[in-house]
Amino acid sequence: FHGCEVRDLQEGGCPWPCSDPVCKKGDKRKRFEKMQKYLDLAYVTTPDLLPSVPGAKLLPQSVWALNDLLPIQPSIEAPLKVVHVPSSRATKGTDAIEDVMAELIREGYQFDFKVVENVSHAKALEAMSEADVVIDHVQIGWYCVVSVEAAAMGKPVVVRFDENYVNLSGLERPPFISATKESLKAQMIELYQNRNSLIDFGRQNREFVLKRHGA
Repeated sequence: FHGCEVRDLQEGGCPWPCSDPVCKKGDKRKRFEKMQKYLDLAYVTTPDLLPSVPGAKLLPQSVWALNDLLPIQPSIEAPLKVVHVPSSRATKGTDAIEDVMAELIREGYQFDFKVVENVSHAKALEAMSEADVVIDHVQIGWYCVVSVEAAAMGKPVVVRFDENYVNLSGLERPPFISATKESLKAQMIELYQNRNSLIDFGRQNREFVLKRHGA
C-alpha cells in the first residue's frame, strides 16, 4: 500500500487536512476487508500508513533508476529557483504553497517560483534538475517520491514529515527541511538568507536517499 488508498482507514480517519477526491472513491474499508482474506503479509511504503494497516511491515519505496539521477549543485546566486511538482494539489497543499511564495515575492525576496504539473515524468525531473530548492508538500506526514528524486539530484527538499513517524518506524531522521503551512514562510526565508547551506543540504540529501531508497 502506497498512500491514500488506505490512509483514512486508521482510527479517527486520515489525520491530514486535504480534500483529495481519491479519499471519497468507493467503500475502501469494505474493499480492504475483502483483501485481507487473501493476504499473508502486507507492506506499506511510508510509516504514516502503519496505523492504517495493522500488522503491516514497512518497505520504504525503492525508486527506479535512482542512481541515474546525477547531482546538480544548487546555485548560491539570486534569484533562488524554487520548484513544486504536485501530483495532487489538494494532497500536497499547493494552494498554501503558492500563497506563501507569492507573499515572499511581494515582500521583495528574489524567488523564481514555478509549479510544474500535468507534465510527463521526464519533464518533471527536468524541472527539478533546474531548481535550487524543491518543495514536495506541506500536508501529509511523510515525504513522497518527489522528495526522493529531488534529493538524488542533490537538491535541498522542503517537505512536511512528522517526527512521531521517525520513532514509530525506527528509521533514521531524514535530512529534509520539515515545514507546515504555518512554518513554510520562515523556512524559505531561512534558506534564502543562508544560501551557502544549500550545497550541504543537497549533499546530505543525496547520500541519504541513495542509501535508503536505492534499488
